[in-house]
Amino acid sequence: MEITLAHKILIVALLGGMAAFLLLRRALATRQERERVYHEMQLRNRELESVYQVSQEITSSLELNETLQTILERVRQIIAYDGAEITLLDEEEKVLRVRAWAGSDRVQVDTRGKTYRLGEGYTGWIGTSRKSLLIPDMNAHTAHQATMRETADGMKLRGFMGAPLIVRQRLVGTIELISHQPNFFDERTLHLLETIAPYAAIAIGNAGELLSRERRWQAEMELLRIEIDENRRAKQVSEITETEYFRQLAKKSRLIRRTRAEK
Repeated sequence: MEITLAHKILIVALLGGMAAFLLLRRALATRQERERVYHEMQLRNRELESVYQVSQEITSSLELNETLQTILERVRQIIAYDGAEITLLDEEEKVLRVRAWAGSDRVQVDTRGKTYRLGEGYTGWIGTSRKSLLIPDMNAHTAHQATMRETADGMKLRGFMGAPLIVRQRLVGTIELISHQPNFFDERTLHLLETIAPYAAIAIGNAGELLSRERRWQAEMELLRIEIDENRRAKQVSEITETEYFRQLAKKSRLIRRTRAEK
């Protein structure tokens, strides 16, 4: 078949159209990629702004229990969860004790007072290793053993995420979040929790130090009160023994004892 000039023009047009199509598709893909990156940057900026606001709020309180609950409330503003705990390390008993708790419609049983032994379960592992732990799906996770698979309310646990709370290289506790949804927690949410954790640890450390100072002050005031009471009693006794009436009583007492002794 002879390729005529018309055929050649048609082929060039088709090839040109294909090239134009490929260029257009590439441009669209590049535009979509730019839009995706832009939206991700916007999301990241909003998250960072939220983290900054949270860090300011949780470090403003110096009352320990209030600080702990504020941390969990503010974390919920950035990361949704069904339940959350903050544990504090009891160095004498070597356990992590739940001091703050936050629930939801699915989780309503308060876990404050519960303890985890160091090295036991997810929380104990975080305390021992001082590392964060992300478990998107507990049913598919075998590297660590859970101490429980459902809450006291009967909610099945599927997602877990936690981070250590460290102040000046010293473990003060842990923070953990749970979800009924598998794969709800991911690397992004873990990164957010890890960003908040140091601020939370500092806030807890500040509140704890203030609480310790208040307890020391109260103990010192109690000792001072006891000393004042003892001095007051000693002064009262001294005032009584130095009166003429007391001296007469003492004299009569000595006479009675002497009379009895002579008999």
